[in-house]
Amino acid sequence: WCTTDACLEHERIALLHLKPFFNYGNPLKSWVDLKGSDCCKWERVKCNSITRRVIQLSLNSTKWEYNMDYWYLNASMFLPFEKLKSLYLSENAIGGNLENEGFQWLSRLTKLETLNLSGNSWKNSILFDMRNLSSLKTLRLSSNQLEGRLLHIQGLSNLINLKKLDLSENQIESLQSSKDGGRKSELTHLKELNLNSNLFNNSVFASLNKLLNLKTLTISNQLKGPIDAKGWCDLRNLEVLDVSGNALEGMLPHCFSNLTALRVLDISRNHFQIPLSFAPFANLSNIKALLSNENKMVTEPSFYTSIPKFQLEVISLSKCITSQQLSRKLPTFLYYQYDLRYVDLSHNNFSGTVPTWLLENNTKLEDLILKGNSFTGPLSFSSALISNVSSIDISENKIQGQIPTSICSTFPHLSRLFLSKNAFEGNIPLCLSGMKDLSILDLSNNQLYGKVPEELITKGSLTILRLSNNNFSGNHVHLHGNRLRGPLSLAFYNSSSLVTLDLREKNLTGSMPKWIDTLSSLSVLLLKDNHFHGKNLEEVIEFTTKSGLYSYEGNILAYMTGIDLSCNNLTGHIPPELGNLSEIYSLNLSHNKLIGVIPSSFSKLHQIESLDLSYNNLSGEIPNQLVELNSLEVFSVAHNNLSGSIPEPKAQFGTFIESSYEGNPFLCGTILHKSCSKPDAPSTRSNSLDDEGEDSLLDTYDFCVSFLVSYIVVVLTIFVVLYINPYWRSVWFSFIGKCITTCRYSTMANFLTYHIFRQCD
Repeated sequence: WCTTDACLEHERIALLHLKPFFNYGNPLKSWVDLKGSDCCKWERVKCNSITRRVIQLSLNSTKWEYNMDYWYLNASMFLPFEKLKSLYLSENAIGGNLENEGFQWLSRLTKLETLNLSGNSWKNSILFDMRNLSSLKTLRLSSNQLEGRLLHIQGLSNLINLKKLDLSENQIESLQSSKDGGRKSELTHLKELNLNSNLFNNSVFASLNKLLNLKTLTISNQLKGPIDAKGWCDLRNLEVLDVSGNALEGMLPHCFSNLTALRVLDISRNHFQIPLSFAPFANLSNIKALLSNENKMVTEPSFYTSIPKFQLEVISLSKCITSQQLSRKLPTFLYYQYDLRYVDLSHNNFSGTVPTWLLENNTKLEDLILKGNSFTGPLSFSSALISNVSSIDISENKIQGQIPTSICSTFPHLSRLFLSKNAFEGNIPLCLSGMKDLSILDLSNNQLYGKVPEELITKGSLTILRLSNNNFSGNHVHLHGNRLRGPLSLAFYNSSSLVTLDLREKNLTGSMPKWIDTLSSLSVLLLKDNHFHGKNLEEVIEFTTKSGLYSYEGNILAYMTGIDLSCNNLTGHIPPELGNLSEIYSLNLSHNKLIGVIPSSFSKLHQIESLDLSYNNLSGEIPNQLVELNSLEVFSVAHNNLSGSIPEPKAQFGTFIESSYEGNPFLCGTILHKSCSKPDAPSTRSNSLDDEGEDSLLDTYDFCVSFLVSYIVVVLTIFVVLYINPYWRSVWFSFIGKCITTCRYSTMANFLTYHIFRQCD
């Protein structure tokens, strides 16, 4: 049966029998019935590296879909896996076992240590079926349909090896059985118990007093009222106690100081009254993490000066003072702490100067959160190197002055710095651009001024930068090629002086922000190579086309392309290159001062539906090629200086009315009630005049040339006579003047007649 490089054949066959029940959506596609296929290499199967026996089956979430009907399991199908140690069946919509085929069969699997049945629909009876699984160490039954009193909880008492039990997110009311006189749970070997999100009341603690080996207890159930000390204070081996998210109130019981093994205590989101001295915790010498968010801090007699025995690593006291009118000093025990790694004192209305001594005293500190208090004064840091700090948040305080430049040298590995909503002024320290680990910088809502250092953006390692609501100057925001990611925030909202915004080549996501229309001076917006998706413009876009103002929104914007340059002062000729925009649906150049002819290249605008060139100074004829525009619905060249015949009224041009051409006195055509053909009489006369005018003109020129030649020939002969006799000289010049006048007027008359009639042809 067994080889050194393949699983056992009978286990391979057993897995193939399981496949149809756990293969919804084909997560087990590698489970194939082929000779030589090693099931130890199949998905969700783990084998012992030496024996090649199956030791783990991870069949969680292999048969689940929203609203899927519950189904019933035959647990005996797992019996062939005799060496199985871990079985994961969570999130599979299992409603229970088939009759007589329950988990009692799994008692034969003597190696089974971990069983996860969470996220199904098991009922209370499942506990009875478990009673003989003596090898179990971990049992998870969260998010099932366990409810009321667990009558069979004592069945688990036989599981002497059981160390971890998860019963969270059910409807359990009590761990005591009413049939056995209310006997308490005796899971004496249990070390971890999770009872979160059930229906317990305060008496649950009394039912746990025999779990003397319990080290971790988690119970968040909306428990109300004062805490029941019975049972609570008997759990002296507890190392982790989480009672957060209840409604427990009052002071902690005095016996609480007996829980000296505690390392982690979370009492957050209750109504406990915690003294500022933290005296109830003073003797808990092993405690390392204390979380007491959203409780109430109270004052105590001033004579209490006990020094705590603990050295915390984690302290979280967020939102512990309810009155915003009450200013408090920091708890005194903090002055004695030297090993803190994480400190959250946010939203407490603490006053005084910023407690930078927390950073100086705790050299291993990584995160300091002082947000939402009333700290005042200028911010000052020690010059000593504090290399472990990665995050500082002192936003929402009342700190004035400049941002200290020492912040860069004191915290060289700072990755997150939050200084927003204070009263900082001055310039941004240039040294921040040299902090190689700084990824988040929030300086918003202050009184900073000057220019934003270009190096902060071009040389830094920032992924999030918030500078809004300050007094910065300058127009060029260039963030090209940085590591910014995520959706566009409100960082540039209402930046009316912004001229250029370059956000190319980033990992920006989401839709286009609505605040872009607040950038009233923006001339250049570069968003190339990002990951925008969805509706880029959610607001309504108004576009003038088809002789009207139309509104576009939503998905229709993806199909609307056009150019509207109407009502401007454009001059010169229309660029013929516009004809290359073959995919636009609308072109509106109306109400400008354009001159010249209509480009014939417009015939290439094959998708054009609206073409408006009205109210310009265009001249020449309308190109006949435009009749090829089969999609054209609206066309207007009204009020120009166009001449000649309008295009032949076919296809779309057969649908346009007189108003499309009005205001062009030299246009003609049927639609304009103006014939473009020549009348007969004027035509005949014109031809006759052409011939006669040309002959008369030639005769006149011949006469004038002959006369001038004769004049030149005889002028020398008669020069002497004219010079001697004044009378003949006077007669001669009078004659010459009449000849010249006659020639000039005769020539001009014939020329004008010829020119006018040629223009009217």
